[in-house]
Amino acid sequence: MSTARLKQHTSSNLLSKIAALPITSFTAIMGLTGLALACKSSFPQVNLALHLASSLGILASICFSILVFAYLSKIIVHRKQVNAELKHPVLLNFFPTISISFLLLSLFWQTLPALSASLWVVGASLQFLLTLHIVSVWMFKHHFSIEQLNPTAFIPLVGNLLVPLNVEHSTPWISGLFFAIGMVLGVIVFAFVLYRLFFVDNMPQPLQPSYFILLAAPSVSFLAYISISNEVTLFASVLYNLALFIFVLLAFNIKRFLQQNFIFNCWAYAFPLAAFILATAKLQQYQADVFLTVITSSLTIILVVLALWLSMNTIKNLVKALKTT
Repeated sequence: MSTARLKQHTSSNLLSKIAALPITSFTAIMGLTGLALACKSSFPQVNLALHLASSLGILASICFSILVFAYLSKIIVHRKQVNAELKHPVLLNFFPTISISFLLLSLFWQTLPALSASLWVVGASLQFLLTLHIVSVWMFKHHFSIEQLNPTAFIPLVGNLLVPLNVEHSTPWISGLFFAIGMVLGVIVFAFVLYRLFFVDNMPQPLQPSYFILLAAPSVSFLAYISISNEVTLFASVLYNLALFIFVLLAFNIKRFLQQNFIFNCWAYAFPLAAFILATAKLQQYQADVFLTVITSSLTIILVVLALWLSMNTIKNLVKALKTT
């Protein structure tokens, strides 16, 4: 094969790989960054945990930069595939994972105020635009059915609730705006999702990991409310205890999730668990309790093992995919 033909073949393979890049890839960034934040919150005095958190945050930042560049390339070169994802009833909900990744990384890089502020501004702006688009689709595109509704519908709303968490850059008015959007729409979506889960056929196997997103919603809501009010009120307790109940419910059904073979959607386990750990660690700052300490410490260790399993399988599948070229 000539050099020119080899270059053409390599370029064609690269473009085909970019076309196949799913929007769900950004859930891995959410999981890694969530774990980094959880390690710092759960073990603030343990050097090993802090070093692990720093390594994970840097790794997540590098991977995020690569994914953003790759997906921008996909938007330019393969616009039809991107439009297909935007019209898909499930994949549409994953576009805010990009803005959520910006917001989570802004929390991780708070020691670098300029970088943190830049990430927060981009993340908050993108989150607002994506929320407008997705809610508009929900309102005016009536080709979606109740059977297609699932917990991934919480992703666009959870993104709004992450904006108030970076109190160094947000203002009371901006925090209140995003909190109102996330909370009010979240309550409505929560009711519809529960109706779908209770009274409609079981979700398909690839969507089983999305049950964990139910844990993220009240956990992040609690964190957002505390960031705004700076106190644990009755309403805050309701949010945390709802998250606690959902966590126990998921743990009670853990056998169902352990039977799940690895698919990339399994990254949906990581961030919601990290969000619950962060919520518990935040509550611990206001209510010193051994029980809360046990929860944060043990769940962080479990999350580390889970992230290791997810990462190893992701790398294994990536290598396998590259070998097929």
